[in-house]
Formats: sequence, C-alpha cells, structure tokens
Amino acid sequence: MHLPTVLITGASGFLGGTIATVLAKQGFPLCLCSSKLNERFSYAHTKVFKERLPSRKLTEFVAATQPEWVVHCAGPARVAASFKDPATDFHNSVTATECLYQAVQHHAPKAKVLFMSSAAIYGQPCLLPITLQTPTVPISPYGEHKLRCEQLGNDLRAHSEIEVSNWRIFSAYGPSLQKQVLWDIFRKSLVAHEVVLDGTGHETRDLIYSLDIARIVLNVIASGQIPQEIVNIGSGRSVTIATLAKLFLESLNYRGSFRFSGIRHQGAPQQWSVDARDCRQLCGGEMMSLERGIANYARWLTREFGESQYANRVLADAG
Repeated sequence: MHLPTVLITGASGFLGGTIATVLAKQGFPLCLCSSKLNERFSYAHTKVFKERLPSRKLTEFVAATQPEWVVHCAGPARVAASFKDPATDFHNSVTATECLYQAVQHHAPKAKVLFMSSAAIYGQPCLLPITLQTPTVPISPYGEHKLRCEQLGNDLRAHSEIEVSNWRIFSAYGPSLQKQVLWDIFRKSLVAHEVVLDGTGHETRDLIYSLDIARIVLNVIASGQIPQEIVNIGSGRSVTIATLAKLFLESLNYRGSFRFSGIRHQGAPQQWSVDARDCRQLCGGEMMSLERGIANYARWLTREFGESQYANRVLADAG
C-alpha cells in the first residue's frame, strides 16, 4: 500500500506535533518543518527542515522531498500578541504562508494542502451557531492574517492544480498545549489558593481535542480525497468558561477557589458555538467528550509539571 509523503509545517508546535506523531505511528513518510525540532521528532522515514518560515531554502527542500500532502500548521497562535506587534504576526503568518505556497506551486504541483486556519476569522458573529455561511469579520490582527492566508490558498487553488482546504479550528486543547485559557488556569492553580481569570465566566467556547483533529487529518490523507474548500473544525458543543474552569480544576484536584475579574481582552469573542456536522463526519467515529478530554489533559499536565519544584519554571515559561 502506498503511503504518501506528508510535509508538516509547525511540526514542533502543539497541533503540528500531535499530527506528526499520529501520522508517524501509521508509517507515513514525513517532512517536518520547524526551527525548534528536537529528538522528540526523531521518527523513522522522516526528513527535517529546521528553519523558520519564511525561508529561501524551503524551495530546495520541497523540490527534494516532493510532498504529496502539505499540512500547514506553522504560524502565530496568540491573539494578544498580534495587537502588540501586528507586523511580526503578519510576517510569521501571511508572509510565511506565501513562501510555502510558492514553493509548493513550483515544485510539488500536484500536492494537496490542508491549512490549519482559525475560527478567529469569524470575529463575533451576530447569529449562532457558526456555519460555513457565517460572514468572516475578524476582530483582531491575528484573525485578519488567518483570513489573508485563506485567500492565498484560494488564489493557489485558482491558478494551479493544487487542491487546498482551509480548516477553521475552534479551541483546540490536549496534551502538549502550553497556552490559552486551560494553561492559564493550570499555571495559576500551582501557586495560588485562588485562581483569578479574566472575563466574566459567561463567555462560551467550542473545544476540540487535538487527537481528534489529528485523526481527521489521518482519515483525509488515507482517503486520498481532499474535503470541501472550507471546514469548521469543532466539537459542536458550546461551554461557558466558568463551567470549563470548574471541570478542569476538579480534574486537577485543586482545593482552592476561582473567580473572574471582569476584564475583557481585545479580539476575544464573547460567545461561540459551531455547527460541526462536517467535522464529525470527517472524524469517522465518536469524538472525545469534553469531560474525558479535560481529564486526559489534566493528567498530562500533572505528570509533566505538577511537582512543586516545577511551579516557578511553569510561570517563567508562560511569561
């Protein structure tokens, strides 16, 4: 059975690393692209491009490896940082994507591309749940840049034989995640008797387990058929941040209390829910329940960082 060669950008990141691990276990030949790759990514049948995108050398790497699939996970992942430095966010997102797509167009002209976009491109919709017909009105530079990357993919598809599918990821979580709300809750729980979180607690999010996303990628590549041009990647279950915090802190066996400061951040939507029927169909089976996924993530965090001697390092790493 032929297993296609898969190029994964952002392969040392949370989502890229999870996808790389799942594909490697199935024996896929991998081309991993990231400036931060280490021994954790020493799989069989793997070639490595250890540079940050954009890079002039990427053209040579794509020409030499001839990937049949590209899973584009590289790029910034912090909305707040995009407000502080939008030019850097643009460079690491839009310019990097343009570099990748040019290399693929010229040296892997029959490749299929899966771009890991973001639900941030929707901003704060007037009507919920979010569907593929929901207007894209981003409220952050991060969301604007993800939308621009999608447009680059649309242009690539229109002017070549390359198929591109833009996957709008909602709130991905799971082992190896060290950012966003769950990580914030965890690191605060290590050093305080009261966890204070921003917002009101009434905000809602749709969380999807990282291994479910990786399984969808695996299913799509194994089928040989790219899905529709846009896919909303979520669980279809909306949960308040207050409910999420309570569930997570219970899974961590936290003995203190928690409250919300009421402070709201730029670019953070208040309410999100998504019609995830297409995503569930691509997953090809039952997706991870929030309760089980949170418990799995809590166990991973406790194992990796839970000992008291790690508390200062966790806070330092998180900034």
